[in-house]
Amino acid sequence: MESMVREHDILNEFGMSCLQLILCMLHMEMRITTCFVKWCYKTAQKLKLLNAVQRVLLESGINYNLEGAVDSLPNLDGDQCGKMLKKALPQVVDLLVSDLQVRNEYKATFDNWSSILHTLRKTHISELESEEIESLELRINDFVINWVALSGDKQMFSAVYFHMLSARHVTEIFQHHMQNNEMPLGLLSMSTSELRHKVHGRTAFRQGCAEANKNLKRDLEELGLDKCEDPEVLIPALKKQRSKYIARIMFCDPILLSYVLDSDTY
Repeated sequence: MESMVREHDILNEFGMSCLQLILCMLHMEMRITTCFVKWCYKTAQKLKLLNAVQRVLLESGINYNLEGAVDSLPNLDGDQCGKMLKKALPQVVDLLVSDLQVRNEYKATFDNWSSILHTLRKTHISELESEEIESLELRINDFVINWVALSGDKQMFSAVYFHMLSARHVTEIFQHHMQNNEMPLGLLSMSTSELRHKVHGRTAFRQGCAEANKNLKRDLEELGLDKCEDPEVLIPALKKQRSKYIARIMFCDPILLSYVLDSDTY
């Protein structure tokens, strides 16, 4: 996995590294659960078992219209994500996967993800056992590899937090804070930085999109793409420009930067 670790251009532009990112374990749980929900929908739709799976969700206490899984993120809170993982998914797998061996592989993958969350949610170093600290990287690697192999569709793992897991960023950040601050990642979910993101993040995203739209013509000229009509060239370039505007608003905010741990050591 070392070869998968890479620096990000936008972070480099602001003199930052992945170790300075503030990860929220609740957000990660929600985004990975979204991948599971998409798998439920697409597989059930293919097998014409959508109503049966929808019934399992409702009986598990998850009031969510499965047909919306492809068009938008499921609005599941932490409690519903827990019900999805512990109550609904084992029953859904029994419905959708006929091969016993493959079915058991799905269940083992979900159990492994539960164990990863159990470790990452902890908020004090005294709650962590040495074995779970040492095995975390291996468990994350196993989860990533097995989920990709089982689902076989990039839509089932196209989430930022899945990238953070697969590229070893979560492991790196976990180890960094444990070694340097004696602080588990679960504590960051309650940090002032996380609150700042909750209050400021969506505003920064909207403002960044507006800035990108306003400067679209100028940016295209600077990129030498003002006469380009190929969407395969234009769309990635424009997405990167939009991300830069959002990052500039977020990371150049002096209040946000003042909350970043160890900001004077990078």
